[in-house]
Amino acid sequence: MKKITLTNEPKQKLSILFEDTSIIIEFRFNPTIESWTMNMTFRDAVLVNGKKISLGFPILKEFNKPFDLICVDNKNLGIDPFQLKDFSSDRVSLYLLNRLEVEELRGYDVF
Repeated sequence: MKKITLTNEPKQKLSILFEDTSIIIEFRFNPTIESWTMNMTFRDAVLVNGKKISLGFPILKEFNKPFDLICVDNKNLGIDPFQLKDFSSDRVSLYLLNRLEVEELRGYDVF
């Protein structure tokens, strides 16, 4: 598991090295709807656009990729990230699960 570090900037773009390629993720905080969303590109194809970051379950499960993201509630409040400072204050953390972790979670490998 690799922690993804987010600041309190409302727009952030990260490139994460994964196996033989990069995962490009754009994070956005929308104060109007009080939520964090993301856009993701993997192997030069858009994987998600405007996906809400929610707690407690693999965020990308339906895409069946060899990685996933999980958002953890460090304060046990049970509330999805809804403030600009939720990640920078460590109220919640976002992690990238690697192939082996995803295989263990799902019970099968994805190529």
